[in-house]
Amino acid sequence: MYHEFATDPKVQMLNEVDQRRYVMLLCLKCCNGDVTLHETEVAFQLRVTVDELRETKQRLMDKGLIDDAYIPTAWDKRQYASDSSAARVARHRDKKKRFGNVTETKCNVLDTDTDTDTDIKEIGKKRNRFVPPTVEEVEARCREMGYTVNPDRFVNHYGSNGWMVGKNKMKDWHKALAGWQSRDRERQKDTTRDRTLADDLNDTSWAH
Repeated sequence: MYHEFATDPKVQMLNEVDQRRYVMLLCLKCCNGDVTLHETEVAFQLRVTVDELRETKQRLMDKGLIDDAYIPTAWDKRQYASDSSAARVARHRDKKKRFGNVTETKCNVLDTDTDTDTDIKEIGKKRNRFVPPTVEEVEARCREMGYTVNPDRFVNHYGSNGWMVGKNKMKDWHKALAGWQSRDRERQKDTTRDRTLADDLNDTSWAH
């Protein structure tokens, strides 16, 4: 991964959402080596829609951080020999084949020098664990999607109930935020209708 990430002005000028997605693209490149992932696979890994991915891609390309194939620029130049995971991935898959398991699965996490099935499962669980968003992340998402949701209200509401949706633990705060926006829009429509009805009832101009 780029060691100058924390000081690169191009990266620091990105909003928090794009920074996180850029890091995920670096991770995918490190994990999959020279394998080219389909756009829908990249969108799934970043937990965004294809349209959102394309918008992010354009912003990162404008900064000169990736190319048209979602490959981080100057990748090989910035990697140390010990940082390459391609050989470790190949060894791990070869080991699984030799022991009779011929089913290959794509690596969804960064590999380490001590790859084992247990390690991969544990890391996968950690990556799928829900992490509550900050007010700043919710605010950035609202700006990106054009939502009118109050970020503080959203975080305070779900934070107060342990990020539960009904009786279940929240899995995707992006979807919860979209649902909140939809409900807000419906409430605004109801308020407008009520005001219009009240104005009509109070209108006495017809009596003159």
